[in-house]
Amino acid sequence: MNSLVFLLIGLEIHVRELLQNWTSVVLLSAPCLWGGVLSVYLLVPLSNLFVDRIPLRWQHVVCMGRASRALALALALSLNSEFPYREQILNLTFGVVFSPFWCKVLRSSPS
Repeated sequence: MNSLVFLLIGLEIHVRELLQNWTSVVLLSAPCLWGGVLSVYLLVPLSNLFVDRIPLRWQHVVCMGRASRALALALALSLNSEFPYREQILNLTFGVVFSPFWCKVLRSSPS
C-alpha cells in the first residue's frame, strides 16, 4: 500500500514547485519531526505503566519509521482537484515527509 501511495504522489508532484517552496518545507519539517519525537518518547513510557513494556530500542525504531508519513501523503492525495491550494498542500506534504530521508542522504558519506 505504501508503494502505491508513493507512486501516486510521484505522479502529482512538480519538482520545480517543490524547489520554489523549500523554505516552507524546512520551516514545517522541524515541528513535525519534534512532534513525532515527543509523541513517542513521552507517550510510550506512559503506556508502559499500563500494558506490556516497549523497550527503548523499539521506541527508536518507531520514531524513525513512523507509518504516519504515508497516511499524511494519502490524505493529501485524497483532496478533490478543485480544493483550494491543493497543489501547495501536496508539495509541502511531500517535502515534509521526505525531509528526514534527504537529511540522511546529505549526512551519509560514500563508502
